[in-house]
Amino acid sequence: MRRDWRKVIDLKIEPRTAGRWTVLKLTGEVDVYTCGFLREAISKAADEGKYFLAVDVQAVEFMDSSGLGVIVGGHKRLKGNEGELVLVAPNKQMRRILGLTGLDQILTVRLSVDEAIRS
Repeated sequence: MRRDWRKVIDLKIEPRTAGRWTVLKLTGEVDVYTCGFLREAISKAADEGKYFLAVDVQAVEFMDSSGLGVIVGGHKRLKGNEGELVLVAPNKQMRRILGLTGLDQILTVRLSVDEAIRS
């Protein structure tokens, strides 16, 4: 797939609070060009002491290895603070990649935000 270099920011991040959880709803693509925005959102939450984070990827059309790296890094940071990062509603392709890489054994995956914040 060839990218249009004029269109490099294809990610929208909508944060909200649900009890002790911070929910980051992602829309678009998480790739080498946009993963810094996700890293920043996760870091901001952690810096504010919000260590329970649900990353809703239901509306993510594409995620490359740099996006997965940010998710794993966020998971490690929050876990180190007695928190948790939950990946919510990954699509079939993303679930396949999680399985192939073994990340499905490391990351907590939930079908919905409601299920994630009840855990």
